[in-house]
Amino acid sequence: MKQKFLFTLLTCMIAVTGVFAQGQKFGYVNADSVLQAHPKFENQKKVLETYGKQLQTTLQDKEKELQAKIADYQQNAAGWIPDVLQEKEKEIQRLQQEYQQFNVSANQKLGMKEQELLSPLSADIEKAIQSVAKEKGFDFILRQELFLFSNPVYDITGDVITKVKQAASASNN
Repeated sequence: MKQKFLFTLLTCMIAVTGVFAQGQKFGYVNADSVLQAHPKFENQKKVLETYGKQLQTTLQDKEKELQAKIADYQQNAAGWIPDVLQEKEKEIQRLQQEYQQFNVSANQKLGMKEQELLSPLSADIEKAIQSVAKEKGFDFILRQELFLFSNPVYDITGDVITKVKQAASASNN
């Protein structure tokens, strides 16, 4: 009984989907390809990489400082009085916390910087997709990455890249 109900429900869903899909024009775009083809992408990527390297260098400096304090503690702890031991342990704990907090903060900052740098490009791409979809009469545009297989007839990636490049050169003039 349950199987018959599920089969009927599935059949109805397929029928409704088929009716909905009739007359609708779908297309797809490879968003990553469009992003990489954006004229400003390479520059934004370099800025992001430089920022990431600066954060990484600071993180490495903090790690070196922490490791030096740990090594000093391990080598000299036997000769220190209890008050000095306690102070050194607190200092190591503080440095460990700072290192961990900076690591989390650096990852957040890097994510925000990426968003800041790529948001304008994404906006350009979205405008180009909408423009191409309107010109070609598409009702829906999906990301190619959603499909296991897609018919190249519905691929508007090249048209979107052309539109993005045209818009970028027009804004530079």
